[in-house]
Parts: sequence; structure tokens; C-alpha cells
Amino acid sequence: MNYTKSVEYIHSLLVFGSKPGFQRINKVLELLDNPQDKIKSFHVAGTNGKGSTSVLMQSICSASGLKTGLFISPFVVDFCERIQIDGQFIPEFRLAELVTEIKGITDNLDELFKPTEFEFITAVAFKYFFEEKIDVAVIETGLGGLLDSTNVIKQPLAAVITKIDMDHTDILGDTIEKITLQKCGIIKKKCMVISCGTQKAEVLDIIKESAKQSKSPFYVNCLNEITDANIDINGTSFKLNGNDYSIQLIGIHQLDNAASAITAIQKSSLKISNQQIQVGLKNAKFPARLEVLSQNPVVILDGAHNPNGAKALAQTLQHLKLSKITAIVGMMRDKDVNTSLQIVLPFCENVIAVSVESNPRSMCASELSIIASDYCSNVFSENDYMKAINLAFELSNGNPILVFGSLYLASDIRQLVINRLN
Repeated sequence: MNYTKSVEYIHSLLVFGSKPGFQRINKVLELLDNPQDKIKSFHVAGTNGKGSTSVLMQSICSASGLKTGLFISPFVVDFCERIQIDGQFIPEFRLAELVTEIKGITDNLDELFKPTEFEFITAVAFKYFFEEKIDVAVIETGLGGLLDSTNVIKQPLAAVITKIDMDHTDILGDTIEKITLQKCGIIKKKCMVISCGTQKAEVLDIIKESAKQSKSPFYVNCLNEITDANIDINGTSFKLNGNDYSIQLIGIHQLDNAASAITAIQKSSLKISNQQIQVGLKNAKFPARLEVLSQNPVVILDGAHNPNGAKALAQTLQHLKLSKITAIVGMMRDKDVNTSLQIVLPFCENVIAVSVESNPRSMCASELSIIASDYCSNVFSENDYMKAINLAFELSNGNPILVFGSLYLASDIRQLVINRLN
């Protein structure tokens, strides 16, 4: 298969949905000679910040000279973004080769062992990393932890658990305690555990207990040791133990993610210098995480799709003193849309609700606009992305534009906004 056919095939596996259990992924990896067992990995779980933390860790490892794999989801720029080595997306021809090879294996399996979409791409990632002889990988869970297909990793260098909040309650549980237990499923026996510094007390207690039961050393990240933090439109900077650090990612919440990345690297068995950590943090890039697409006018793209993400976005907008914002927003209907909009929209003068074209779980623009009208007096509904973008530029009159909500929206609309700016 060529690249296009390969991606179409992977997406076709969505019909299998999300299924608990490891019989499928274990079977596929067994037939591939278990590549996941032959590479060193960090494993990262959490509700918010796991992607940013993973990218920061990967960038640090790459800056130290280690050939470093990264597996994340979903993608924003390109499907190949999900599987990277040293910041370079897997080449389209390599993805096509691996998909063709693994499809040839899975086509012969009984229905019981047919992999889901995420299981299939997980297998692709592990095989690619092994064949490319990487030194270390950073693996982000897809959903939860305990039952996630990435949890075939037997003994990670560290289990990193970022901010946990209410999300995917239909799958992970309807309480913060149940969700936390799912995330703690990535903790293995005598495996170092790192948790973020802003974790809720009840969440932190569960993580500590899970680590204790697994006889695993537990650390809260070094957030409390950070001083002189500064956040502006160019990024985030801070001091730690007398050393200066800077990252391109914007927001107070990114201090927590950077602290988790630094702590995980420093506590691990890898020999990485402070200078290499500084370089790695500075080099890290991650689209649609308070990404500044333009400074004149200010145009920001963010994947805040749940209340915790919305709080981080609102906090940053307030810190940057942005006002008279025109927002384009698209959300999934299975998220806590009302709370998220309630947090962000008070900063907005105009709101344009859109449907997310690429995902059937999207809330329709008209329904979203009705909810948005409770928190902003000037709300529009638009089903066409380009019309929404043009309207935003017209309404903004040179004031800031914010595109936020689902990462699927970010993936759909990012290049269109960039083209409009150019």
C-alpha cells in the first residue's frame, strides 16, 4: 500500500472502537517478535499535560545525543506526527511499509485478535523504533493507562503521571478516584514514579499508595523549587537551582510539565547533563498547545477541550492581558462543554461556534452556539471553516483571535489559519 492507502486503512479500524483487554495487542506484538521489550521507554499518562511533558522529555533526550522515539496522539499537523524520532515524523514511505507488513499479519488473525486502530498504530510505533535502533522512547498513553494498549511496556525507565482530572468518564470511571486508578495502571513493580506538583490531594494519595504497593520509588516533580517564572507571548522561562531555563510552550501550567520532564530525566538512569536539559527544553515544539501562529495580529491555537485545559488557557489569557478576543471554538459532544466555555468565554468579545468536520463525535455548531450564548453576547454559528476564519478576522478588527477546543479542530483548521495569515 502507498501512504494514503495506509492511513485510510488505519482509520478504517476505528469501526472496532475501543476494546478493553490485551489479547489483540499482545498477539500482534508477539508475531512481530515483541519489539517493545527490546527498547528502553518512559511511559507517560495523565488527563492534561501528558503530550507536552512527553515532547519535552523527548527533546531533552535528543539534545543529549540519544536517538529518541516519541509516540503521541492525536496528531495535529500530520498523521506521521504520532510517531517521531528526534523530532522528525516517521517518513510516509516507512509508515506505508510497516502498515503493509503488519496488515499482512493481522489479516490472517481470527476476529478475536483483530487489532483496533490505536492498537495497530501502537504496534507500528514499537516496530519502527526497534528497527531504527533508538536509544530510548517516550510513550504517551492513548486513553487511561491500565487498559491502554501502550501498557504492554514491562519495565519503563519511569512512569510519569501528569495532571489528572475528570475526562472520559464513560470509559475510565465517574469519579476522580476511579480515573486515577486507571492512570496508575502504568506503574510497574520497582518502577520509578513521577507525579506533577499541582495534583489534587486525593489524587496524589492514590498515586503514592499505588507506588508503595508496587515497591516503586515515588517523587513529586520539582515544581516547588522553580523560581522567577516569566510567561509572555514568546514562551515561558524560569530558574531552577540557580540555572536558567526557557521553553517555547506558553503558560503557567507548562512549568508543571517542564518540572515533570526534568525530574523524570534527572532521576532516571540516563546520564544527561543540566546543559543538555536546558537545550532540550528550549528546542521543544508542540503544535496547538497555546501555539502562537501570529503576533501581529495575535492569533493563538489551543487544544483546550476539557475544564482543566480551559482553566490553563484562561489563566494564560489573563496573564498575557489579552482582551477583546474573537474566538473560534469546536468541541466534542461527549466533553464537559458547558464548564469549558464558562471558563474561557468571559475573555471573549465575539465567539464563532463551528462543527468539527473530521470527527462524528463533534457537537454541531448550532448547538454549541446556544451554549456559548450563555457566556458571551455576540455569538455566531458557522459550518464552513474558511467562512469562520474570515469572519473572525473581520470581527477582530486587529484584536486577538483565539481558536480553541478539540485537537481534532486544531488539526483541521491550523493550516487554513496559517494560509489566511499569509
